[in-house]
Amino acid sequence: MNKYIALMLVPVAVGVAACGGSSSGGSTTTSDVQQIKQVTTQQVSALASDKPADACQLVTKASKTACMKQILMLKALGGKRIVLAALPHDWKHQIEVAKVIVNGNTATMPGLAGGKGRLTQYQRVDGHWLVVIASS
Repeated sequence: MNKYIALMLVPVAVGVAACGGSSSGGSTTTSDVQQIKQVTTQQVSALASDKPADACQLVTKASKTACMKQILMLKALGGKRIVLAALPHDWKHQIEVAKVIVNGNTATMPGLAGGKGRLTQYQRVDGHWLVVIASS
């Protein structure tokens, strides 16, 4: 059960899917898609490390408080151990093949296999893509 709670708490842990393709939406550049996938990989790696709070450096300013709350909850549930148990073994590959949809300064990427219909939201801030976390 903790595995599913961890996936619900950490949006990026459910933020990628093996849904083929790499971009969509008109003027999307490969650079945008690559940057979004890089941010996603960095954030998931941080969540699965001994320093999960580093993941909050990759979210928008408006998302920082929500991110820190989620990190505290994640730590209470087992931290790195619970994230590693929840992630599919091929999560990096799933990010590589995920379909990113960019629309101007916003973008989305579908959830991991367990995410079923959940989307990770991204926003371009000062030329850098960051994760948007909806506050609860």
